Amino acid sequence: MPRSFPNLAQHTMLIKVRIGNTTGRSGSATLTAIWPDVGVVPVTWDENGGTAEVEVPIRFDAETWDEFHPKRYPLRLWLKGAEVDEYKDSDSRAARFSR
Repeated sequence: MPRSFPNLAQHTMLIKVRIGNTTGRSGSATLTAIWPDVGVVPVTWDENGGTAEVEVPIRFDAETWDEFHPKRYPLRLWLKGAEVDEYKDSDSRAARFSR
């Protein structure tokens, strides 16, 4: 599951992901995070997998989360490269933030 780290002062969300590897081969691709805005980074992994971080903007009008108004945003991740094309809808708990 990806982990998210909001920075409300900078209006950004850092998303950290773990890339698995079932083939045992190293590779590279582009990781796209859609939440509701988009962040894109190049990624690489080795025979054991890898990690990546992608930053997406937080809209100025985005609703924040609190226990009385638990606003959640869907987080979608897309890993696309020469030998991979994988799209994941992440658990929405990964994409919430509070003031």
